[in-house]
Amino acid sequence: MRERTGKDGKGNKALSQRTAQYITSPLTQNNVIDRVSKARVGNLDNIWDNSKSTVDVEWFQGEYSPTKSMRLCNRCTIPTQSPELRFNPKTGKARFTGLMSCDNPLCVHCYSRVRKDAVESTARALTAARNENWEGMFLTLTLPKMAVETQLVVLNKCFNNITVNIRNWCKNRGIAFAYTFGLDFTVNPSKSYDAQIHSHIHTPFLFSKLNDNQKIEIKNKIIGWWIKSVMKTTGKAPVASAQDIRPIIDWDSDVAAYTMKINAVKTAREAIDGVKKSSAYGYGWLEFVELCAASLNPKLIAIYQRIVAAFKGKKFFRLNKTMKELAEVEIEEEKHDEVEEVVVKMSKNLFIAVQELDLKQLWLSVFADYNKTGNNRSLYELIIAYCDESMRKQDDISVNEWIDNLMSMKTTDNIELVH
Repeated sequence: MRERTGKDGKGNKALSQRTAQYITSPLTQNNVIDRVSKARVGNLDNIWDNSKSTVDVEWFQGEYSPTKSMRLCNRCTIPTQSPELRFNPKTGKARFTGLMSCDNPLCVHCYSRVRKDAVESTARALTAARNENWEGMFLTLTLPKMAVETQLVVLNKCFNNITVNIRNWCKNRGIAFAYTFGLDFTVNPSKSYDAQIHSHIHTPFLFSKLNDNQKIEIKNKIIGWWIKSVMKTTGKAPVASAQDIRPIIDWDSDVAAYTMKINAVKTAREAIDGVKKSSAYGYGWLEFVELCAASLNPKLIAIYQRIVAAFKGKKFFRLNKTMKELAEVEIEEEKHDEVEEVVVKMSKNLFIAVQELDLKQLWLSVFADYNKTGNNRSLYELIIAYCDESMRKQDDISVNEWIDNLMSMKTTDNIELVH
C-alpha cells in the first residue's frame, strides 16, 4: 500500500517514504528508468507502447500541484455516482468515469480532452471553410525571453491587438475573418529563469476571400503588427525570423498536421526515452511532467509548480464568433453514430483501494485488451468479480479489506499479461 503523506513534528507537510526515497536522488538516466519501471504494478512493459501513462503522473500531480482541483482530479469519486469502468469499441480505449475532473488544460487527466474539444471544433471550422472556398493560413507567433508570468499577459494583449487590426482591415474590404487562439509552450529546465518556459501562439486564421495581392499584404501586416505590439508592450523586439505564417494549400494534409500537432500526446515510454537525450527545444508539457514524476528532482518540481500557478485560470484555446459559426455549419452535416459501451460499476471503496495500490492503469489495460482481443481473460474475469462483489456488499467491505484482497495484483509473479 502506498504510504500516505502526513505531518512532521513541526506540523509541516511531510514527504511520503516513496517521495523521500527519490527526492534526494540525482537526475540521471538510471534514476528515471528505475522510478518508472519499479514503482509500477506488475510487468507492464508490453502495455506502455499502446496506452497513455496516467498513474504515476497523476500521483505526482496529487502530491505537488499547487492547485487543489488538480490534486483531486480523477482521484475523488462524485458523491452521487458509482465509479465505472467503461470500454469504447470505437476508440478501443477504457476509462474510469464517475470521478471529479478539474478541466484544467495542464491537468494530466484533462489535458487531452480539453485540447481535443478545441481542436475538433477548429477542424470542423476548417473543413467548412475549405468547402466554402475560404483562404487560410497557420501562424506561429513568439515572444522575446521573459518570465512565464509576463509571457501570458503579453501574449493575450498582443494577440488581441493584432486581431483588432485584422478585423478593421477586413471590414474595410468586406472580408469575414475567423480564428482560433491556440497557446502552447515548451519547458527547458537547463536554461536561465526567464528562458525556461517558452510560450508561443500556434493558430489558424481564415478569410472569406483574398486576392493574391491581399494575401501578401495581410501576411506582412500581421507580422508587422505583432512585432510593433510586442515592442510597445515589453520594450523588447521579438525575433522577426521566428514569426511564421504559412498559407493553407493542401487543406486535408495541412489540417491533419495541425490536428496531430496540437493533439499530440506522447506515451510515458516515449517521454522517458526523451529524457535520455537532451532536447535543444525543450520538453512538451506532458513530457516535462513525466520527467518530474520520474525524478522527483526539487528544481524540476519548483518549475512545475511555478508554471501551474502562472497558468491558473488561463484559457489555452478560444474560437472567435465566426470560427464557432463555421464549426456549427459542419456539425449540422455530421452524422454521429451512437456507440454502445461496455460498462461495469464498482463501489467507491473498491475504487479507492484500486487507486491506493496504483492498479488503475493495470485495470484499464486489461479491461481494454480483453474487450478488443479476448486476451487476459482470467484477469478480466477477476476484475469483473471484484466489481460485482463490491456492488453487492457496498460499504460492508471496507477500503482496507479491499486492499488486502487486491494485494496479489501488486506481485509481478501473479500477473501475466498476454498480447
